[in-house]
Order: sequence, then structure tokens, then C-alpha cells
Amino acid sequence: MPRRFPSVARSSVDLSPQARLRQEHERVILRAIATGATVSRTQLAADHGLSAQSVGRIVRGLLSAGLIEEVGTDQSVGPYPQADPGCPRPAGL
Repeated sequence: MPRRFPSVARSSVDLSPQARLRQEHERVILRAIATGATVSRTQLAADHGLSAQSVGRIVRGLLSAGLIEEVGTDQSVGPYPQADPGCPRPAGL
């Protein structure tokens, strides 16, 4: 039997259906960010049919893994300023 190393990602066959779906959403968001265009979390959610909360969680995970970084912030328009953590982009660009 081959030895498994903890640093090797588990195959999607070993994951629950919910974990596989989460993994696929992470791939979709990372691919969208990797295209190089600056895009907000709100736009990512709208473009891919995910909730803003899901995209926020995915982006936070990608940030903490060092796969992406924040760039700039949107300036809110209107009487109620919005907190915007910036737009994600691939790390190192």
C-alpha cells in the first residue's frame, strides 16, 4: 500500500459531496482571479452564482494560503460608506 503524506491534497474521491463542491467553488474563484483582471468579491459572486458570504470565505482562505493578495479598494458612492476589503489578484503580480 502506498504511503500517504499529509502535505498531499486528498483526492476528490475521498471527500464528501459538500467538500467536493466547496473545492470546486474554490477552483472557480481562483481561476477567475488568475485571469489577471481586477475583480471585486461582489462581481465574483454575481458572475459565478455564489453568495457574497461564500466568495468572502473562499477569498479569505486563498489570502491566508498566500495564493492571492488584495489590491486597492473601491470608493463607495452615496451617503453610506461601504467597507470594501479591496480586490483580490494572484499573489506575486
